[in-house]
Amino acid sequence: MDAMGVGDAYSNDNVSSSVVAEELPNPEATDFYKLLKAAEQPLWDGYTKQSKLSACVQLLNMKSTLNLTQTTFNKFIDFTKSCMPNDENLVSNFYDAKKFMRPLGLGYEKYDVCPNYCMLYYVADVMKINCNFCGSSRYKPRNPTSKGSNKAEKQLRYFPLTPRLQRLFMSPYHAKDMT
Repeated sequence: MDAMGVGDAYSNDNVSSSVVAEELPNPEATDFYKLLKAAEQPLWDGYTKQSKLSACVQLLNMKSTLNLTQTTFNKFIDFTKSCMPNDENLVSNFYDAKKFMRPLGLGYEKYDVCPNYCMLYYVADVMKINCNFCGSSRYKPRNPTSKGSNKAEKQLRYFPLTPRLQRLFMSPYHAKDMT
């Protein structure tokens, strides 16, 4: 009864219609819904071909496919903004674009890997320096005069499945096909 929001409606003889309170979304879902509202926001007033979200996605896709540096990307954004009206809504640099897209939950985790792909330095093996199987070093050789931490020879990028599934279940259109 508590889960359905009915309360004590059935404990009394007179059954009343109770109002089911809608559950508030968690903070991640709230951020995602804000991003969906940005999908409806035009780049500037009166322009309907692109939204702020679609322009940001296309710019980040161009950065990735053309292998642009952050500096080049920022200069490209500056030029694009100079060609637009003053009331434009485009992101201003690469940092803002990544921050804007973060609620989509497309992040990844990095794990160090043996250069010969024998071993993953994860959980119990996170503190090891040499591979258990081939004996190769986990880190690149350092210049003795350089400062800073060791750099891994190879890294694996892990894309967690849970946030992607949660994002799909947030949409009623997709959720009905997934159950």
